[in-house]
Amino acid sequence: MNKVQDQINRVHILRYISASLSIACFLFAYLNYFDLHNIDLAIVEFAFATSSLAIALFIHKLNTKIIDIIKRLYISFICIFAMGVVYSAITPSIFIFIFLIPVLSYFILGRLWGAIFSFASIIFTFFHLDKYLVLLNTDNSLYWDVLILYGGIWIIMGQYESIVHKKMVELKEESEIDSLTGINNRKSLQKNYDELILSKGNMTLFLLDIDFFKQVNDTYGHQAGDITLQILVKTIQDTFKDKDDVRIFRFGGEEFCILSVNEDFDYLLNLAEELRQNVQNTIIAFEKNIFKITCSIGLSHTSNQIENGLEKLIRQADLHLYYAKENGRNKVIYKLPKT
Repeated sequence: MNKVQDQINRVHILRYISASLSIACFLFAYLNYFDLHNIDLAIVEFAFATSSLAIALFIHKLNTKIIDIIKRLYISFICIFAMGVVYSAITPSIFIFIFLIPVLSYFILGRLWGAIFSFASIIFTFFHLDKYLVLLNTDNSLYWDVLILYGGIWIIMGQYESIVHKKMVELKEESEIDSLTGINNRKSLQKNYDELILSKGNMTLFLLDIDFFKQVNDTYGHQAGDITLQILVKTIQDTFKDKDDVRIFRFGGEEFCILSVNEDFDYLLNLAEELRQNVQNTIIAFEKNIFKITCSIGLSHTSNQIENGLEKLIRQADLHLYYAKENGRNKVIYKLPKT
């Protein structure tokens, strides 16, 4: 799960929170206005309920900056409301809303700031709880019950948010890693390309394809094919060992992609030839069978990240790879012959 998906999930959560708060505040506004005749509080609740309803209905049309502002407004409202309850004693039972603070804080602010804000709120409550108890006409026997309840909600929400964060990290890693070979998959190619191209401004792309891979599967079985792919990846990694400017991807099936921002294209061309020879010389053993494979490699290069994006690099490398396949295989091609 990437940052965009994370933001989408947060938007959905914020929409549900807004809708729930809107319904609750409309109900409380009705009760305070018609039953308790607390007009001031009813007006505040009605205004907040209306704004929450608007957010729930239109949040999908808002940009990230406005959503962040909405989050801060929610927290600000909670702060103002809490201070108003403490210092003005709007109504004796309104302090129950403090138990929403850890829930809203974690959902809206995330794990770190949710923990900080809700912890600060429990400290705030601790020093002012005696005022609530006076308003409720009860003794201090409720004091620790309230704090324990709040603390329990705070801990539970903290654990929940930690679990959600951990799962999101795991899902993100799983979505970007090829399960068979353990390297990056095609889904992560664009993100890695963007990171590399921004750091250097030039890029060389290798497309590597195993020659006659179908024969390996047909002759020795699909398990032998899986082992072949794993050994090939190990050969690629060994060839590009200790090179921080290189990233390797499984492009699909028996095809692999390599990105490098090394500015010396001749060096990379020699490295591609070295890789081809290393693959050719690698012995693959499966059960009682011993065999070798070869590969074809197509290269493309750009020093202009604006005019030549990833898709264009892939198309150029794919043309060179196709030429290698059509002209004997087991070759490295970086340009087509002039016709």
